Amino acid sequence: MKLEKLYHDSRISVNQLPKGLWVYLPRSKSDNETVERLRALSKEEIKPLLPFLLSWVQDMNWPISSAMSGVLVSAEDYVVPEVEWVLSGKDDIWKANCIRCVLLDLRIDYIIHLLPILKRIAHRPTEGEKEEEADDDAKACIEYIEKEGANQAR
Repeated sequence: MKLEKLYHDSRISVNQLPKGLWVYLPRSKSDNETVERLRALSKEEIKPLLPFLLSWVQDMNWPISSAMSGVLVSAEDYVVPEVEWVLSGKDDIWKANCIRCVLLDLRIDYIIHLLPILKRIAHRPTEGEKEEEADDDAKACIEYIEKEGANQAR
């Protein structure tokens, strides 16, 4: 499958990524070999790949989705702006998965600036966000931020 078609949901075109990095883009839902290559990279090396890698948590039933969420979390310095882009979009399943499988595994100092959008999803969700339980996930994320913040203040 052509990379352009596979990564059509990314916020930027795959053609903007240097071709030398294409080797780190999974080619299928079960491309565990590429995920293993990604695990060997530093978060700085993963950074330019994040807009594309995030697409693998759109459906957590895909075989590489769990492993990919671990790769995304390992780049915590850089993944939050990409997740923010998803949370501002219209794909409610993707929003819920990003909160559930990425944000809840990050330290609060990385996710605290997402509090306004998380509060909007938690307290004024769209019908789709309610249906996919993104509102409940956002509430859990807010509780996590508040709990960890209180623990750090002690």
